[in-house]
Amino acid sequence: MQGHEAAGPPDVPALRDDSRLHDDRLDPFDDTHPAIAGLRSGLRAALQDAARDAEAQGVRIWVTSGWRSVAYQQELLDQAVQRYGSLSEALRFVASPDSSSHVTGEAVDIGPTEADDWMTRHGADYGLCQT
Repeated sequence: MQGHEAAGPPDVPALRDDSRLHDDRLDPFDDTHPAIAGLRSGLRAALQDAARDAEAQGVRIWVTSGWRSVAYQQELLDQAVQRYGSLSEALRFVASPDSSSHVTGEAVDIGPTEADDWMTRHGADYGLCQT
């Protein structure tokens, strides 16, 4: 999901090397987690509003990936190169750090499947779009 907002968080050194960036089941309300704290404020607010309303309808949303440091995005790309055998093939599945919306705090991935379905149907109501 992506939100539309102009300014984003910097790649803050204190967050850059935080091992919690590897976490893949995050409470969207955990503003102390770097993957949530690093999201642009408008996206974070829209995500939290949507998660609150989804939960009221019996759907639990968690974040599987939010803000990523440049280093973590590069790590994911390097792993994809190993998996797919070439950079060009890896770039079909994983963005480079300079083109990743996660690095700029403009993207968030959610789960589980039921939550993804709910967000597909209702995300636009919160200014969120699926890319």
